[in-house]
Amino acid sequence: MIGNDALAEFALDYAQSNGKQCEYVEVRSEINSTDTVAFINGKLHIGNLPIELTSDAFARKSGINIRIIADGGMGMSSTNQLTKNVIMESVDRAYRTAKRSGKQRKTPLRMSHEKIYEKDWQSEYKINPMDVTLEEKIQFLQGFVNIFKEKYPIEYIHIFILISEQRDTYFISSEGARIKSHVPRVAFIPVIIGIKGGGQNEEHDS
Repeated sequence: MIGNDALAEFALDYAQSNGKQCEYVEVRSEINSTDTVAFINGKLHIGNLPIELTSDAFARKSGINIRIIADGGMGMSSTNQLTKNVIMESVDRAYRTAKRSGKQRKTPLRMSHEKIYEKDWQSEYKINPMDVTLEEKIQFLQGFVNIFKEKYPIEYIHIFILISEQRDTYFISSEGARIKSHVPRVAFIPVIIGIKGGGQNEEHDS
């Protein structure tokens, strides 16, 4: 199986071959991984939640985006089907869109001259949250759930959500730019609602 970075390089090479006359090409590949663990009123939920507090609760997603400037017009195309044939179709689609756009523009689109960078970057962390075991994540949340095992004068709805995410991006352009990033993230979302029975609505005249 060809990796995303290699497919991005393939897309860039293909966009600049086979008679295509592009003034500028950029390709961005991205892999997003998300894991979600939650306790809702003491009940464990792994992955998709029964309430709409998060989206893509347990997901591995990847795709490639191509942007082309040709004849003064711009075209873009994206795909999550990571095969060479589909990527060639995506490049061709972006190229055709750019050509059509160029014919409709009164002023040709041009890129400004900027410094070109080659850089590998990642956020600083001691532990990648994606490497933390499921057992450790459950144990972390369980500590908050245990608080509500005690008796309180009012009832509570309590929800605790732990989201681990990682985004890996690879960007290359026909100008020679090459930027690779690795960004893990973690989020803890507590939702606590107190409920007390016997309340009374009151109306007051102003």
